[in-house]
Amino acid sequence: MEYKSCSDKYIWSADDSYFYKGLSELIVDIDELIYLSLEKIRKDFVLSISIRLH
Repeated sequence: MEYKSCSDKYIWSADDSYFYKGLSELIVDIDELIYLSLEKIRKDFVLSISIRLH
């Protein structure tokens, strides 16, 4: 985060609800993307095993 030039405080205050709401939504989105990626890898792996067995 950037600092204000005349202060040691962050640009966003500690009680900024919009910042925390956005941050929590971003974390949930990243978590869902990771889960979907792992699910796709699992499905591709199972498919490749079933193709090899046939």
